[in-house]
Amino acid sequence: MVAAPTSTGELRAAGPRKGLGWLLPWLFLAPALTIYVIVVVYPMVYSAYLSFFKWDGVSPTKQFVGLQNYLTLLLNDPVFWIALRNNAIWLVASLLLPTSIGLGLAVLLNQKFGGSHIFRSMFYFPAILSLAIVGLIWNWIYLPDIGLINQILGALGLTALQHNWLADPNFALYAVMLAATWNATGLPMH
Repeated sequence: MVAAPTSTGELRAAGPRKGLGWLLPWLFLAPALTIYVIVVVYPMVYSAYLSFFKWDGVSPTKQFVGLQNYLTLLLNDPVFWIALRNNAIWLVASLLLPTSIGLGLAVLLNQKFGGSHIFRSMFYFPAILSLAIVGLIWNWIYLPDIGLINQILGALGLTALQHNWLADPNFALYAVMLAATWNATGLPMH
């Protein structure tokens, strides 16, 4: 056992807490833990419970179907496989793109050259913006009629390339991925 000093300077053995001293850390954790259980754990457990029922989400009656919802999802729902593919693409891209671009920029901008501090600030700035602001900025960039990308394409005479970027299923995932990468690239630079 390790000796611990007391308030009078004497050493006493640091052993298990006597009385209700063990309860103090749990009292400090209780408010956050309660909120976490109510906001995160309970909805997850309840959603898992509901997945075993046929229910429209409104009526008071639920019909127990067991694993049938999962079998239907895996065998008869093509949208599930599209969503799974999109999530896999998002997962890989959100890990690889910002990290590799950010580290590459960090190595490049760590060199001594004129204006390197300005470039560091420019590339790191998006990382300190809130996601809501980043979403608004990129929404304005992607607007179909007056968005920056379509305005530039129109000015260059490339009107055939103009799109409603966020509504086109062929471009939407990659458009949102570009915005997320732009926002997260500065973090690995730090």
